[in-house]
Amino acid sequence: MKTLSIPHFPLYGQSLIEASAGTGKTFTITGLYNRLILGHGRSGAAADTLDSSAADGSSGRLGCDQILVVTFTRAATEELRGRIRQRLRLTLEDLLRLENDQPAADSDLPDYLAQLSAAAGVSEADIRQQLLPWLQSNLALMDEAAIYTIHGFCQRMLKQFAFDSGVVFDAELVLDSEQYLQQACEDVWRTEAYGLNTEQGRFLLSRYNGPDALFAKVRSRISRPDMRIVPEINDHNLDAVWQRTKEQFHKVATLCKATAAEDIAALIQDSGLNKRSYSKTNTPKWIGQAYQYFLSSFSLPAADNLDRLTPAGMEEKLASGDLPKHELFDAIADFCAQADALQLMLEMAWLDVIKERYFDLLEKAGALTPDDLLRLLVTALRGEQGDLLASHIRRQYPLAMIDEFQDTDPQQYDIFNRIYPPAGQADDRLATQPDHYGLIMIGDPKQAIYGFRGADIFTYIQARRQLSDERRFTLGTNWRSHSLLVDGVNQLFTAHKSPFIFDEDIHFVEVAAAGKADSQPLTIAGEVQSPLQLWFDGEEYSRTTAQAEVAEQCAAAIHGLLSGDAQLGDDKVQAKDIAVLVRSRKQAGWIRDALMIHGIGSVFLTRDSVYESQEAKDMFAWLQAVAHPSDERALRTALATLSQGFSALQLDHLLNNEQAWEQALEQNLAYHQLWNRRGIMAAVMHWLEQDQRAERLRYQEDGERQLTNMMHLGELLQAASRRLRGHEALLRWFGEQVFSEERSGDEAQLRLESDANLVTIVTIHKSKGLEYPLVFLPFLWDDSYLPNSKSDTQYFSVRDDCMVLDLDPDEEAKAAARRDALAESLRLLYVAVTRAVQGCFIWLADALDGRSSRQKKSRIADTALGYLLDIESDPQWSVLEQRMTDSQAIQLCAPPAWLLAEGKLSGAGEAAQIKPAQIKAGKWDHWRVSSYSQLAAAHGTHSQNGMTAAAEQSTAVSEGIADDALLRTDETLYSDSVGSFLPIADLPDDTQASSALAERQEFNSDAAALTFARGANAGTCLHAVFEHWDFHDQAQLLDICERELRHYGLYDESLNQNGQAQATQPSHAINQTEQLAQWLTAVVQSPLNTLSAAGSSETFTLQDIVEGGRLDEMEFYLPVAGLQASQVNRLLAQGNADSAQAERFQFDALSGYLKGFIDLIFCYQGRYYVADYKSNFLGERLQDYAPAALNAAMVSHQYDLQAWIYTVALDRLLSQRLPDYSPQQHLGGVYYFYLRGMHLGAEAPLLSAVPSAATVREQETTNKTTGQTESAQADLFAQVDLFDEPEVTDIKSDAASLPQAPGVYYHSVDPHALAQWRAILSGAEEDAA
Repeated sequence: MKTLSIPHFPLYGQSLIEASAGTGKTFTITGLYNRLILGHGRSGAAADTLDSSAADGSSGRLGCDQILVVTFTRAATEELRGRIRQRLRLTLEDLLRLENDQPAADSDLPDYLAQLSAAAGVSEADIRQQLLPWLQSNLALMDEAAIYTIHGFCQRMLKQFAFDSGVVFDAELVLDSEQYLQQACEDVWRTEAYGLNTEQGRFLLSRYNGPDALFAKVRSRISRPDMRIVPEINDHNLDAVWQRTKEQFHKVATLCKATAAEDIAALIQDSGLNKRSYSKTNTPKWIGQAYQYFLSSFSLPAADNLDRLTPAGMEEKLASGDLPKHELFDAIADFCAQADALQLMLEMAWLDVIKERYFDLLEKAGALTPDDLLRLLVTALRGEQGDLLASHIRRQYPLAMIDEFQDTDPQQYDIFNRIYPPAGQADDRLATQPDHYGLIMIGDPKQAIYGFRGADIFTYIQARRQLSDERRFTLGTNWRSHSLLVDGVNQLFTAHKSPFIFDEDIHFVEVAAAGKADSQPLTIAGEVQSPLQLWFDGEEYSRTTAQAEVAEQCAAAIHGLLSGDAQLGDDKVQAKDIAVLVRSRKQAGWIRDALMIHGIGSVFLTRDSVYESQEAKDMFAWLQAVAHPSDERALRTALATLSQGFSALQLDHLLNNEQAWEQALEQNLAYHQLWNRRGIMAAVMHWLEQDQRAERLRYQEDGERQLTNMMHLGELLQAASRRLRGHEALLRWFGEQVFSEERSGDEAQLRLESDANLVTIVTIHKSKGLEYPLVFLPFLWDDSYLPNSKSDTQYFSVRDDCMVLDLDPDEEAKAAARRDALAESLRLLYVAVTRAVQGCFIWLADALDGRSSRQKKSRIADTALGYLLDIESDPQWSVLEQRMTDSQAIQLCAPPAWLLAEGKLSGAGEAAQIKPAQIKAGKWDHWRVSSYSQLAAAHGTHSQNGMTAAAEQSTAVSEGIADDALLRTDETLYSDSVGSFLPIADLPDDTQASSALAERQEFNSDAAALTFARGANAGTCLHAVFEHWDFHDQAQLLDICERELRHYGLYDESLNQNGQAQATQPSHAINQTEQLAQWLTAVVQSPLNTLSAAGSSETFTLQDIVEGGRLDEMEFYLPVAGLQASQVNRLLAQGNADSAQAERFQFDALSGYLKGFIDLIFCYQGRYYVADYKSNFLGERLQDYAPAALNAAMVSHQYDLQAWIYTVALDRLLSQRLPDYSPQQHLGGVYYFYLRGMHLGAEAPLLSAVPSAATVREQETTNKTTGQTESAQADLFAQVDLFDEPEVTDIKSDAASLPQAPGVYYHSVDPHALAQWRAILSGAEEDAA
């Protein structure tokens, strides 16, 4: 090979440039591009013509639209475009300098101009005058320059030359064609598998458990059309092969019946077989397995260990003498051969059928995949019009440069080799002369690491062999790394006689160091460190222990660099200067966890799909809930995901707090509506903004990664929603992406979560093309090159000159696969060690692998690093140390104990010293939609420990606890302390006058109302029953009860089997459904007292509501303007001297809407009522559901605010629906039904909170005796006689004094108070006053 010189490089014909890492490949491309634009070195260049579009190639200057540059990623095309533009701009500036008699920055430019001047016979000034506008025009057109990916180029050619290529004009490019391949697998499975008999079906399922498994197997094979599959199967008739196999099975079975198993065992024991393998324990076991299999009905797959009873299998273990001979052994061998042939036939035949169906589906859909673009273009170039098509492309692009040529696959190389054939192969009738076109292939065979994508090094080798030494060039100077690091890499690879396996075609050419990085060496405490270090601590580990130990050593070393006196030149080492290179995500996780323990932040660069993340699964659960807002089970599942951030205790509180659960349901519905109005991305963003969720996630461990994934998923969903109709279609698509085992698409590749000062963790594959000041390689000792025993055996066949997929590999084929795997691992190693600029640190670990002491060997022996260092299974570390002692550029030592300096870590390390962030709730002054639940969530009532909820919230926020999590308290499981009643024994004597009275004050503790499940889920179930029941039909009620109990997971089979209940549980004499139905029937039959429009008392029941007189679950949006918490507190505190109650609510001013759902609106006798069902458990005693207890519960749970919001909503509705609406006439009041206290039905007593005359007189006497003041009379209601008629003479005007059944809360609507609530909600309080 020749060392490349940009000014003298031939710009015609085929040429190959081998550019080692860091030698300026991109600089070379831009330099050659610059020459082509100038017209330097092109045959036929004429200075007096600028007609660059001449079809015959007579012009020496090519425009940017005529120079084809091909690379493999979009990012690379944009980088090349930018670098070329920069180079042309510098040339333009140099021309202007020369015009002003100033020297040019590019020392080669004057020579170019002199040569152009001499060739054209004009002055250099004239050449400059011609080139100035030419460069300016090309710079202006640089966005249209022919710089494409390989697939982009093929797509353009197929469309531009559609007639020549035979491709339809309107074919659609589909980047992800897996849906078509999946469908092809499913179609073939249906057509082929469904017709199989039972035996064949079992055999098929033993190979593939369904179409998905078939898809996973075929997917990796169908993308390599150039791969040859061996062995070849001539008979593709499954039934015929199956029948022959079955006949051979019965032949063996006949022999088994005729021969005793003991005789076969004796025959083997008397032979010369190795008795350690064919022991007295193993041999009878294997024979028994065989006999059991063959004496049963025919089935496949065959039994294990049958091959041990074949002549070939026994020959491998022959120690001495002759093999045991018996016709049974030969028959078993014939059967195994038939069974193997059947398996091979199944794999190969189905692959062909699936490929045919796959291409048929694509053709019918008018779709082209990236692989199709290559296949169709190469097919067109091989066809009858191929030469004509090639000549058209050559005329359009006289010269092409192929970047990263080492990653080219056979099809891609065939395309360019046909368009730009080597000299002597061109068709002179259709093409320009050989020196008028050119193909420059640029790459580095030592960096060919993408074999898993279909690229292989053997395509590069084929192209290299096709060229003479005169056409092969190399770049000889490394401009990236420190001189000692370049020397170290040279020594590392030249020390082995075969560093890249394929020695004839992949040469390791030692490169010189430019010394550009020598001025900024790594120093610690002023001492310069060796740039290439191998670290070995001398200890022997198990593999698992070594992995953990090395990860910790790596983190400690990085911690030492960041905390100690480490510098790169004059600058302190920062986290962003460090990269840790790994092979797998698992290794990345170990390093990330170790760094986190040391308080060092990191970021992981990977090609993994975002669909594989936990956030994708959580997002899917959340979308299921949002798409189905009435499905509470889906919402519970979504709330339990990791991304929601709830602890088990917080989830328990949420699911058992009716108020919090209602708030969650309302919020979920809001997301659903936002999705409908503005799209899924808007809903995702709102979810992240709600309750400062994004901020809370940000401060969690790995929070930035979570947020990045969430945003990325939102964008992917939004993009997909544009082409999919409806929620279900989007959910189905997203579920396929998340739960599919096979994913593809660059758009789903995990994004970088931060560009902050963090340590970079990156896979070696991803690091190609990148550079880092300091590189750590902790796991090279663990990266075995041995192929997975379960994977396909693929290798390059020298004999066939192609890649081979061997479905029945012998030892030679397996050895070839190991050879190719080792070669690629060595190339990966080269990529890894050449990423560093100033320092590369590699771990050597003596990790033993193996189950027994005889099997144990050092893991490093089966790695590329071990191969390169000649480390055997039992390493001689002292020999290695001696070899390294002689090296000036490689240092072998123990991991250095870099001393930590006092003070903070640099950059990301500072995260370990700072305090946790405090998230403070900000003031909202913008328009929003809120609800009663959100207002109540911010209330400031005192908690049990005396701290206000607001204070608790502030404390929780300072500790990093979510605001909404704090408010998810238990669902009002009030005990006796909730009511203000005294125990029965403490009641005044007049309330204990008779035992009958005492009995009336107690509930039956076994009543269904008191034993029914508690919590938000149970409450929602009860709401659903009332919503769907007409309050009359008992058969309908039973059906609804059973349905809803099942839906909410409350149905208990043991409680719903009549006649099977335990005798010790009389309450179960009837089943659960019937108990619930009886209870709810009692609720609708309970007497309800109300005030008529005239002020008189009336009694009715819910069953008295006429058909059409009720409205269930009415949704409302109540407009509000400037609603202040102080206004709400003032209205609710009227008549209450408790100062704590005067500051119950604390929320930001609200302008927008209050939204909600009213359980029931009904009309009775022309008056309209609001009703709300409450399942709160207040206790087991009747007095726990008496009026005074309910009054306390209404205030304690903030239901009084809810009642007024509902009342104003009903007032607004009636004002718009009733032409003569009057609140005094039409508003009947508000009922809150505490359902657990309403199980007595029509027999329920009417209770009053007003004391009897006797009780009043007794209390007055007690006060005088004890000296109590009148203020103590606030406790009067704690000692009332619930069943005596009140002494109040006129109750017509006081709804609060109306006696009610247990569990019934009622208040009428005061018109003055209603006007005040209207005013504060509308923002017109002063006008109302």
